[in-house]
Amino acid sequence: MGATEEVPQPAELLEILNKQQQVAPAAEWVIRYLRSGGKPEPLFNVLGHALLREDAEFHTFQMYEAAVAEYDRWASESGPFAEKARETLILAVTRYLASHAPTSRETPHTAKIAWRLHRGEKLFEE
Repeated sequence: MGATEEVPQPAELLEILNKQQQVAPAAEWVIRYLRSGGKPEPLFNVLGHALLREDAEFHTFQMYEAAVAEYDRWASESGPFAEKARETLILAVTRYLASHAPTSRETPHTAKIAWRLHRGEKLFEE
């Protein structure tokens, strides 16, 4: 990237993940982000947001947690191998989430209904 190009904003990744079959574009975006000086923390935050907005299953949460934990382990190492390991972990979690997005996203709607019922609100009036 040229010196005049700005680091992409992590929220752009959420827009990519709003469409199906965006595994390659999401991975390309992440590489561009990282190689232009983007920090991993905001990226993991956005990936976590992407995970939480989908109807993810338990194993998807485990995969995300494992990628973040392994990234943290490799962050304490230096050198080209450690750098490649960190990049690979971010790409793996990005590609996995992109391959499962978007879902029908029913979980937030179901939670809102459950909360309204818990508070005693009526869902429908006759």
